[in-house]
Amino acid sequence: MCIGKDPPRGGGVPHGGTAAAMHEALDLLDGQGLHLDALRVRAFPFGDEVIEFVERHDTVFVVEQNRDAQLRTLLVNEGAFDPAKLMPVLHYDGTPVTARFIAGAIADKLAALISRGEEIVPALKNHEVTAIYAGLRPATERKDYCITAHEGLSCITVGGIRSTGLSGALGIAQHVERLAALARAPTANPR
Repeated sequence: MCIGKDPPRGGGVPHGGTAAAMHEALDLLDGQGLHLDALRVRAFPFGDEVIEFVERHDTVFVVEQNRDAQLRTLLVNEGAFDPAKLMPVLHYDGTPVTARFIAGAIADKLAALISRGEEIVPALKNHEVTAIYAGLRPATERKDYCITAHEGLSCITVGGIRSTGLSGALGIAQHVERLAALARAPTANPR
């Protein structure tokens, strides 16, 4: 996930009996070149540090010993996070969770994400995953996106895009494309 001294873009959230195995799993993943941060959740309602930790990372692996991803559900509901950002790592066969299981599950999920990205955009196969953000993200005080076609100016403004903008990027692009097509459509000639 991260190369060099940049802060890791991926994180892990263990709790309870998964914390010790998660700590060891971080070492295993680090040996594979996958650098993650971790923050142990100790209580609910969540403290600010939990919300801030999730906000700081692109992907967070929520490690749990249950089938229903209860901690992940609480994080999605209480933190209003995009569910796609919180990847469940579930272990519920009645045995203690191991570092090998956690590291393997995280590595598999990351490989699946990269593979899916390469299917969607084949040119990605020829490029490294870059851990740098560049550009401006015009956010507003409003919760809604601001997407406006300006007739006479031949332009469309797109603003107010928050962290959910990445998961909604295809839908946003399709909407902008529809607005552009409408702007290019010939107007009816009244008789």
